[in-house]
Amino acid sequence: MRLRSIASSLIVAGLLFGGCASSQPEASQAAAEKVLTEPNAKVKGLIEQYRLENVTYDYVAAAIGNGTRGGAKALLIDARPHPKYLAGTIPSSLNIPDTEIEKYIGQLEKVAKDKEIIVYCGGWECEKSPIVAGYLKGKGYTNVKLYQAGEPEWKMKSYLEVGTPVAQAAFKNESALLIDAR
Repeated sequence: MRLRSIASSLIVAGLLFGGCASSQPEASQAAAEKVLTEPNAKVKGLIEQYRLENVTYDYVAAAIGNGTRGGAKALLIDARPHPKYLAGTIPSSLNIPDTEIEKYIGQLEKVAKDKEIIVYCGGWECEKSPIVAGYLKGKGYTNVKLYQAGEPEWKMKSYLEVGTPVAQAAFKNESALLIDAR
């Protein structure tokens, strides 16, 4: 009995101390080093072609203010496909996927042509945001900017907003607790 107690204590101690000494910090550091900080050649070409200004995380954070569409100084456009938008997006964003621009462009019907619009997608290698931004400039929007680091950087530094269908599915599957904090 005593040997079993000692063995159990050693196993618990080993798990506590050994489990805490994982290589996670090194893995996180390696992942951080692999994060791109500039566009690839194709994306860079699109940025130059459409003469787009690229803005930073801090710029976007200031532009969205309290994270509501009414409180945002700029209009954010998520150029990723609709399912990705629903799964998580920068707060206050509208969705205009690059492959379905005509279907979604009606959302901008009442937006002034000089309103600041910031378009983003899935990061430095993603061509979707420059394509949508270039389209908007072609339609006469004069204050279009690019947040090319996009959703991946935002997710690392802040939080993503999920669409109603995602929240409803989580609630239906009893896999989430929804709290109204108003």
